[in-house]
Amino acid sequence: RIAQQYGAPFDAIFDSPDARAELGEVDRAQAIMLLIGPLVVGRISTLADFDYRDCARKAVDGFLAVHRKTEGAQGESAAGAGAE
Repeated sequence: RIAQQYGAPFDAIFDSPDARAELGEVDRAQAIMLLIGPLVVGRISTLADFDYRDCARKAVDGFLAVHRKTEGAQGESAAGAGAE
């Protein structure tokens, strides 16, 4: 029951047409662990200066870098590289 509650937002994202087009099929359990795992570790570490926002961004960037389909993603990556 708890897994369903916390998994619902991920289902909404990964079931969207944009996510399906960009990522294809995603192992939901693995995705949740990869995306929230670093935040959980930060939380239990009790580090006073842990930057959750930065950690979340990097977790998402890493997830997308690994899971994004290669067709069309190369053009997006090249275009996005100059944006930072």
